Amino acid sequence: SDMAAFIRLWDKRGCVLDEIVAFSQDAEKFRESEFNAALKIQSWYRGCRLRAYVRRLHKCALIIQRSYRGCLGRKRYRRRLKECLEERRQRYYYTMAQKIQSSWRGFYVRKFVFDYYKYHQQMAKVLLANEAVW
Repeated sequence: SDMAAFIRLWDKRGCVLDEIVAFSQDAEKFRESEFNAALKIQSWYRGCRLRAYVRRLHKCALIIQRSYRGCLGRKRYRRRLKECLEERRQRYYYTMAQKIQSSWRGFYVRKFVFDYYKYHQQMAKVLLANEAVW
C-alpha cells in the first residue's frame, strides 16, 4: 500500500515538475507588474505617512506660534499698563504741583505785591475825582 502510493507518485513526477515550471513561468510573467504594484502601494503608504507627519509638524508649529504671540501680547499689555499708570501718576503730580504753585503765587501776590487796602483807597480817590468832574 505504501509502496503502491509511492509508485503512483513516481509516475506523476513529470506532471508535478511541469506544474512547477508552469507556476514559475506565470510568476515570472507577472513579476514586473506585481513589483510595480507593490512599489506603488509602498510609495502611497510612505506619502500618507509623510503628509501625516507634515500635518503634525504644522500643528506643532501653530501651537508654538500661538504661545509665542500670546507671550508677546501679554508682555505688550504689561508694558502698556505700566505706561498708562506712569502717565496717570505724572498727571496727578502735575495737577498737585499746579495747585501748590497757584496757592503759593496767590499768597505771594496778596502778601507782597498787591495791597488790598491801598487799592481801595486809590479807587475811592478815583471815584471822588470822577464825581467832581461830572
